[in-house]
Amino acid sequence: MQDLNDRNFNVIYEMYKNLVMKLAVDRIHDYDAAQEICQISFMEYYVQMNNIKDEFIKPWLMLVARNASIDYLRKMNVRRDTESLEALESIGYEIVCDSGTEKVINKVIRTELIYEILYELKEVNLAWYEIIVSVGILDRPQSEVAEELGISLPVLRARLYRARCWIRKNYGDEYDCGE
Repeated sequence: MQDLNDRNFNVIYEMYKNLVMKLAVDRIHDYDAAQEICQISFMEYYVQMNNIKDEFIKPWLMLVARNASIDYLRKMNVRRDTESLEALESIGYEIVCDSGTEKVINKVIRTELIYEILYELKEVNLAWYEIIVSVGILDRPQSEVAEELGISLPVLRARLYRARCWIRKNYGDEYDCGE
């Protein structure tokens, strides 16, 4: 069983490693850090691979790499701001730091909700699903996605609008699309 999992993992790794690296390099502009993000993404995939349906592997990896890139950039900003914080402390300001536990829990709940929304959206309208994943999750330019799908930009925007309306109608209480 373990050999089968390892072979499946290797196939997925070879299939998506360049895509994950490109996403990370495009976001953080640091090749070494992007390699680290790629490793983190695939380590998380290895742990969760039995829980992820085949059709969600690519968007899941992109989401994990995107989140890891954002976390990396936040950490870099925190490091840059450390000098500013030290200066504030020396002046006598008390800095209160939230443990962030609530934020982590909310992030996990939100991620699970996103998977649920994507799964249902794919069942309802495959074209909407492809547009939401490409534009909303992978942050690809709308013009590029429209060209790839063979539709005009106004048609893509109309479908994106309809998909977002469907999400608001069906998940508006649980998910705020404006965040």
